Amino acid sequence: MPHHYSDSSIPTLTDRVEPGLGSPQAPAAIPRLSEQASAPPVSHESGAASAPDTPFQPGDAVLRAVLQAELEETLTAAIDEAVAGIRARLDAELPAILARVMRNVRPG
Repeated sequence: MPHHYSDSSIPTLTDRVEPGLGSPQAPAAIPRLSEQASAPPVSHESGAASAPDTPFQPGDAVLRAVLQAELEETLTAAIDEAVAGIRARLDAELPAILARVMRNVRPG
C-alpha cells in the first residue's frame, strides 16, 4: 500500500532534479564508464601496499539517504502491520456491533 506525503519540506529519495540544474556533460577529465581508465604503473619497490590508516567514511548525504530509506521502510512496515490489526479487530467486533445496534433500534 503506497503512502504519498504532500509535505514538500521533507525530501524523499524519489525527488527528481530539475533538468536545468545539472551540468549537461561530465567534465573531460573524468572517464565515462564505457571508457577504460588508464591505471597508474604499479611499483613493487616499497613492498606490499598498506591499508589506509582511517577506514572509509561515507559522506553525510549518503548516510542521510540510507537512514531515510531505512526509516521509510520501517515506517511503512509498521503502518501496514497496524492497518492489518485494525482490520482484524473490526472484522472480529462487527457482528457484536451489528447485534447491539439491531437490539437498540426499535422498529417503527
